[in-house]
Amino acid sequence: MILLLKKDIVTSFKPLFEVKKLSYEDKAKLFENFAILLKSGIPIVKSLDIIKQQGEKLKFLDIVKENLFLGKSLKFSMEQTSCFDELSLTLIEVGEKTGKLDEAFLRMSKYYKHMDEMYKDVKSASYYPIFILSMLLFLFGFIIFYFIPNIISLYGGEIPKIGGWAELLISHSLFIKEYFMELFLTCSILIVLIIKLVIVSINPLFFSQIKFKLPLVGNLIFKQSLNNLVWALETMLGSGVDILNALSVLENVTNDPVVLSKLKIIQTSVLGGNSLSDSIVDAKISEPNLLYFVNIGEETGDLENRLNNLSYLYTQEIKRKSKELTSMAQPVFITIITLAIGITMLTIIMPLLDYELLYKI
Repeated sequence: MILLLKKDIVTSFKPLFEVKKLSYEDKAKLFENFAILLKSGIPIVKSLDIIKQQGEKLKFLDIVKENLFLGKSLKFSMEQTSCFDELSLTLIEVGEKTGKLDEAFLRMSKYYKHMDEMYKDVKSASYYPIFILSMLLFLFGFIIFYFIPNIISLYGGEIPKIGGWAELLISHSLFIKEYFMELFLTCSILIVLIIKLVIVSINPLFFSQIKFKLPLVGNLIFKQSLNNLVWALETMLGSGVDILNALSVLENVTNDPVVLSKLKIIQTSVLGGNSLSDSIVDAKISEPNLLYFVNIGEETGDLENRLNNLSYLYTQEIKRKSKELTSMAQPVFITIITLAIGITMLTIIMPLLDYELLYKI
């Protein structure tokens, strides 16, 4: 008895030291492997031994195995690793109770593959703007820290009388170069303090509402949040989770205050005996496609497949709009760089290279 208690205590502390965070891709591969092995008739404990050999990240499966040997459920065992969210744990519990664990793992694999795809699409769409902004920072850094100081050295270290805001900019650039570390530390501290002050003083709901109202990208962000919830709901309903439990788990899928407030309204309305479509209306979610597909699903008794169709529709729309935004952003950023270089040449570089001024030195 003491030995078992000791093992239980050690097992509960292992996640603090050994567990590494799993990405969407890692979870998709892990659950797919479980589904294949269980479908092939391989017991869960043996499956754990096979899967954990595929990488260092999966060593935490020893914790799962130890808990299973102690007679714990698979859900409890996986929960002790702190690697799995409420959605995964709920589907595992349903899979255990229904004897369809392989199907539960397969559904989770599809869900996390979808999440990984969407994450990578967003990530790839951000590469170009980040690259352009980096080039702009490099350009201004080169001008401030290298070009202007070297040109000023031709004037004997004195700022030439070229007039206009160019002279002011040159004096500021020399000041920035001389006191760069002090300015950098001061600005960093001020930015951190301002951010903390804003976080403490302003309701997160306010930022969330602004995010969804942003021009061009606001609707896209909203559709992305909605798509993730639709996918999660479809996955749970298909695995046999009832609608009330599924809505409760959805609160752990998102941390957006606006979305969470809408989910609570829907959950309360469904709990009061209303249909899901009526509850969506109560939550004032003005998304016609969502209402249409949920309505059709409830009328035909095939809500799971209708949600699957809706998610596919959202996914294609998000991908298309992301590509359109990237295509629109490219000429805008190219124009910004061209203007930045042109203005720098005309207002700073050309006056500094005035041969008459240089000749007077």
